[in-house]
Amino acid sequence: MSGAGYAAILGAFGYGVVVALLGSIKLKLAEERNLDDAQVGKLISVLGFTSLLMVVGVGILLDRFGHQPVIIFGFLLSSLAILLIAYVPSYKLLLAGCVLLGIGGMGVNTGANTLIPLEGVILAEGGAAAQNVGNVFFGLGAMAVPALTAYLFRKTRYGPAVTVIAIMLALPVVVAFAVEFPKIEGSFDLGEFFGLLGDSAVIVGGLALLFYISLEVSMAGWITTYLKDQGLEDARCSTVLSGFWVALLASRLIAGLLVLRYLVPEHSHAWVIAVLAVIATVAITAMIKTRSKAVAVSGVILAGFCFGPMFPTTVGVTFAHFDSALWGRVFGPIFAIGLIGGTIVPAAIGYYSKGKSIQKSLTILAVAAALMVVMGVVMALTYPTA
Repeated sequence: MSGAGYAAILGAFGYGVVVALLGSIKLKLAEERNLDDAQVGKLISVLGFTSLLMVVGVGILLDRFGHQPVIIFGFLLSSLAILLIAYVPSYKLLLAGCVLLGIGGMGVNTGANTLIPLEGVILAEGGAAAQNVGNVFFGLGAMAVPALTAYLFRKTRYGPAVTVIAIMLALPVVVAFAVEFPKIEGSFDLGEFFGLLGDSAVIVGGLALLFYISLEVSMAGWITTYLKDQGLEDARCSTVLSGFWVALLASRLIAGLLVLRYLVPEHSHAWVIAVLAVIATVAITAMIKTRSKAVAVSGVILAGFCFGPMFPTTVGVTFAHFDSALWGRVFGPIFAIGLIGGTIVPAAIGYYSKGKSIQKSLTILAVAAALMVVMGVVMALTYPTA
């Protein structure tokens, strides 16, 4: 792994921290600042909406100025935003903190996800295999924050506890300053940018991420409710949720270090997405139909295992259509489209469950998984021949 590789995995870890932060501190934040559920929900929405708006612009800046300034700026702004969330008394300033966190988070995320698949940064050959290995650290960041904040809140007050998270996101700046990053030979051209937006590979990659992020965010948000409806105790519901994330991370590691690297040739990587999506569709359908706790739990874990390689492999396959100098401009639109799915579908599941059950409303996810199969096949058929 190169020096830039360490900055890349720290970036992936950092974005996991950003994504998990508000969910991890929201109860304590609401208590400290006397916020109701609607106000907390607005903070989360502002973070998501800012991320959606900024990801395209950050990609353009990355292709223009390179990875180093974008990653450093992303870490510093994210750290500052978390300090604001830790200490400001005003709700308007909390909203401002979430805006800054969305901007900074997109800097870290775009920098990491366009750096990881470059040859020699994480793995010698780069590509989708490296993307899977690098994105394991995103999951580790997202898993670490709830555990760390829970521990810190038992030991100290809200402000100092959240400050620790801010410091976590400031420290990688030292690495980002110290290491050498790959040079990007590119410049921004407005006509070329709009041409990319209409490119079939960008559209297909964006739709694939729309369905994938819908699946991951919805499952993560509704698993415990689904399992509780199936009769599991709260503690076991949380354990299974942890198992879902462990399975997701394990499959990314297996895909990155073994399957995509040695067992499946590069021109067939998209077929891995299609096959995993088929299995995920079966797992979610079983979750919808079953009355068995064991089948419900197995379906959750199997779905998590199938989900793992889908995001990084989709990004890797999409990037393969373009020169690396364009990756920032490509990542922005496809991730923005994906975020739309992650915003709409979880809410749709909650709305559809009224008068029914979460189990029945998972039909929406079964449809999303089936459409992910279609996207995998389309990518496989249009992937450049090795």
